[in-house]
Amino acid sequence: GNAMFKMERYDEALRFFNKGLSLNPEDPDALYDRANTLYSLKRFEEAVAGYTRAIELQEGTFDYYFNRALSYFSLQMDDKACADLQQAKELGDPDAASYIRELCK
Repeated sequence: GNAMFKMERYDEALRFFNKGLSLNPEDPDALYDRANTLYSLKRFEEAVAGYTRAIELQEGTFDYYFNRALSYFSLQMDDKACADLQQAKELGDPDAASYIRELCK
């Protein structure tokens, strides 16, 4: 799946991630990878659901919050996006602070 994603073959990547998740539906990294693919396909609501499930399974990963924030921005849910950016910052994301300054007024 990751190889297809890197080649921007998102539909094929999604099929690989779905297959992997059918074997291990509680893998937060696979959920995150699938959510990234859904985001790239502009399926933002589904991406949010995937990031949310990954967060439920593994709370302390700032990438999950940061990328969910990007999905929320795409859905024009700025308050939720800014809350996720703040959480990503608190978890150590080196980029979150600049996004907060730019996007969260």
